Amino acid sequence: MTSKLKPFQHATVDAALDALSKGARRFLVADEVGLGKTLVAQQVVDRTSRKKRGQPLIVFYVCSNLTIARQNRTKLLEILPEKARKAAQSTEDRLTMLLTAPALPNDLKFHLYTLTPDTSIPIRNKSRSHFGKKPERALLQALLERICPQIDWSFLQMRKLNAWEVSVSSSRKYLDANKHIVSAFRHGILQEFEIGHHAQMPRKLSDLLAVALGAGTKKALHALIPRFRNALALAAIEKIQPDLVIFDEFQRFRDLVQVDQKKESERLVHRLRGENGKVKLLLLSATPYTLYARRGDNISHHAQFHELIEFLYGPKGKGIRKQAEDLLSILEEKIVKNKWKTKEAGEIRDQIEALLSPVIGRTERISHALTNSEFVLDEKKGSLHPSDLQIFRHLAECYSKHQSAAVPYWQSIPMPIQTMGPRYVAWKTWRQNHPKVSLKNVFTFSKKDRDRYSRIPTLPHPKFRGLQEIATSKLLSLPWLPPTLPWWKLEGPWHQVPDPSKILIFSRFRAVPQAVSAFLSYDVESQHLKGEKYGRISGDKLLGSRAPALELFFPSPFLIQVTNPLEQQCGTHKDALRLIYRQLEQAVIRYGIKIDSKKSGKKIHPIKPWSLLVRLEAKAGRWRETAVAWRLLGRKSIVKKSAEAGIAALLDQCDEESRKTLTVVSRSDLMSLARIALSSPAVAVGRALLRHWSDALQPHNLDMLLAVAWEGLRGYLDQKLFKKGFQKKGEEYPQTIQRLVVEGNLEATLDEHLWLLKTNSIEGRGLASSLLESLTIHAGNFFIHPVQRGTAKTFSLRVHCAMPFIDSEARPREEVKGGTPQGTLHEEKPLRTEDLRKAFNSPFWPHVLTTTSIGQEGLDFHYWCDTLVHWDLCRNPVDLEQREGRIQRFACLSVRKAIMRDKGDRVFPQLTRNTSPWERLAKVADSELKDQSGMAPWWIAKGAKINRYVITLPASEEVQRVKTLKEQRRLYRMVLGQPNQEDLLEILRQSNAGDESVDNLKKAMICLSPYFRSHK
Repeated sequence: MTSKLKPFQHATVDAALDALSKGARRFLVADEVGLGKTLVAQQVVDRTSRKKRGQPLIVFYVCSNLTIARQNRTKLLEILPEKARKAAQSTEDRLTMLLTAPALPNDLKFHLYTLTPDTSIPIRNKSRSHFGKKPERALLQALLERICPQIDWSFLQMRKLNAWEVSVSSSRKYLDANKHIVSAFRHGILQEFEIGHHAQMPRKLSDLLAVALGAGTKKALHALIPRFRNALALAAIEKIQPDLVIFDEFQRFRDLVQVDQKKESERLVHRLRGENGKVKLLLLSATPYTLYARRGDNISHHAQFHELIEFLYGPKGKGIRKQAEDLLSILEEKIVKNKWKTKEAGEIRDQIEALLSPVIGRTERISHALTNSEFVLDEKKGSLHPSDLQIFRHLAECYSKHQSAAVPYWQSIPMPIQTMGPRYVAWKTWRQNHPKVSLKNVFTFSKKDRDRYSRIPTLPHPKFRGLQEIATSKLLSLPWLPPTLPWWKLEGPWHQVPDPSKILIFSRFRAVPQAVSAFLSYDVESQHLKGEKYGRISGDKLLGSRAPALELFFPSPFLIQVTNPLEQQCGTHKDALRLIYRQLEQAVIRYGIKIDSKKSGKKIHPIKPWSLLVRLEAKAGRWRETAVAWRLLGRKSIVKKSAEAGIAALLDQCDEESRKTLTVVSRSDLMSLARIALSSPAVAVGRALLRHWSDALQPHNLDMLLAVAWEGLRGYLDQKLFKKGFQKKGEEYPQTIQRLVVEGNLEATLDEHLWLLKTNSIEGRGLASSLLESLTIHAGNFFIHPVQRGTAKTFSLRVHCAMPFIDSEARPREEVKGGTPQGTLHEEKPLRTEDLRKAFNSPFWPHVLTTTSIGQEGLDFHYWCDTLVHWDLCRNPVDLEQREGRIQRFACLSVRKAIMRDKGDRVFPQLTRNTSPWERLAKVADSELKDQSGMAPWWIAKGAKINRYVITLPASEEVQRVKTLKEQRRLYRMVLGQPNQEDLLEILRQSNAGDESVDNLKKAMICLSPYFRSHK
């Protein structure tokens, strides 16, 4: 159900509900990134729905893209029991298609429709097509035929399409059974074309069509389609009648909150945002206007801010806007005259706060007593090599008409000629010029180099070399990150990596994420697979469907139930092994099995561990139900054609073993079983799940538990990279895995991760499902373009331990032969951003995620990441905060590390069976570290540190920009909504305001936090 709010969030919810119940019925939650705006919205929805007795609350949730929508939709739906959530959400994400959605919401309390502006508002974005999808136009033809059957509407097809008549016929049949849609569309047509009466509709539409036909071009006819789509969208709004509309991260579509709308989209936008006074509008954004602008940015920062004030206040907005402008102008004068600390300046700030707080709530971490305003941005100073300059010379010569672009491309993109691709105009120009340009002394990377795993000793790119000091190969090679709260001393490869963390990289150009990910991944491969030929690294069935595989990847209910390495505190994994051995001793005795004593004189034949495991399952009465789960997995494998046919034979073997009697077991066999209980990935994940999901071992859930172990962990670890990287001499690969599970304390990592998922309201089978999804993401490919003349073709590099996070549009790629394009463009489909986000938020690969501005707003990447790299430095301190907000969130890694350092020693002595150490640590932290606001300890904790890096080049402008950003970061909150921000910050800096104490700076800020305003 719903998450528990903290006091500072409660105050914002109260302020929002108060504003939504009166006046313009609009409120902006502008809390700093990572402070739970979606949770505030959830509680606004919950409390509003309670007032609508007997009727469901209808909510439209509007955001810029479906990746953010999927993440936040889950949070909003938590006000309902888990079983009711599916019935509360629409399966359609286009406003124009809501009336024909196959499954409209039917919950009794809450209906949620998730929309995006680009697809729902037809006449809005000129850069996108206004004509909609084929199903939309087919529906429009069927509807218009009902309204004006005498007109030929076939032009809606636009071009020859497969099965067009089938789609129209299907729409006609649907309308026969849903005649209310036709009626709703009639009303939409009346509004869109301003027709006074239904009787006038046929003539009006005939006239419009005649005018279009008279123009003599298809363009004139096609121009009517967006208007018909508008009418369909209006019909949907009128029919569904939303009570509350949420605009999330609306700075991406701020045209929807402009006071003066464009004529063509005015009706629809006004209806969507409730101009009639019936709809409540809740806006969410950490950066609802350009909080900071520099000279030359061509952004009217203060005008955006003032217009937003006018919009929020509705009919009386113009007067309020004028008051705000006057007060901010006076405050600006005080800052210019260095009188910002005077009593008069304080009174002006109080008046501004009183004017804005009824419609805006903004809570910031700096308002908290624990906040340290110091902004530490560590510089990694890149050094130039001769090969770097040769790359630049070659690039500049190739870009004869675009030489001004050579410097920024060279500074940012590794191997630009080979990695940019046909999306870049300058790259296409190079394709024409490069045969004329000498390649002498220019470093190139070829398919032949890749196939031989030729090591790249020094990639000719200074930023990439700097990155390798942060994203070391030892870090990237780890199969999983170690736990923040280890149960015993970590060993092996985890002992060699100090303070490991995933790494989030922000870049400017779209080519950077792919290039950086590909070369980092290749570097790891070339280290571990040197001497081999480039080929598949996974799916080689190193861990096949053979009986011994059960020892590692069978989540045995018997072992999961009777063993617990947390029953007492263990300093080393050897202590844990002895503990589990004793637990198994007691368990087998309870089942009437004798433990062989050497004194008996009888020779006991050794039993293979997998056979002993199956016999114990049968003895405990669990084998039959377990076998059912195995057979279900086998059937799924046959359907998927996943080469798991061995499961059937494996089951026959196990069934035979399960029928054998078990009366005595040797101590050596029992010790072998204890090792499996400690080091089996499947048993580790089973125990971890049982701590957070009490029904994990119920018969109807064994299939999911088995899928996580067999399909998830087994598939993930079945990689040549891990085998070659960690296998010791004389070890079989299964033994390597067992050793790694113990040395890297996999069970503690899984326990911590599952606790994190639960804090984000994922429960039950959802925990196992989420874990399975993060383990089964497949490696992607990035294409490298050759520069050699002759027969060289485009070739690919894998991305796995590092991956690019870019938009889901297909990326064009060209086959290259002899230095010129050959054939047509092909489509290379990227990995889904939602799948990548889940994988990065797990402790498993990828350990590096590289993105552009698409990953800068609205998404969470904080589970296992506290390290941020500004590959390309952003222009202002607000963008810095947006980037950091991706990893500086509730229970983020940096906060967990700080809490563990402070209270970690309080956990293990007080654990009870099936209790997660993190559940216990959370209780201790909440009891001893919480503050009155609720912001500590999970958002702010003493000693929590985000690692921030920027890689600068000698004599680069970024060196000075780093210094400037540090100063601006501290001071920019003092110049809210004022036109000359850059000048004001310079005045403050020169007046030594940057050296002021944190408390003095807080007093000089305009505070719009509902909680901290009431606790001044």
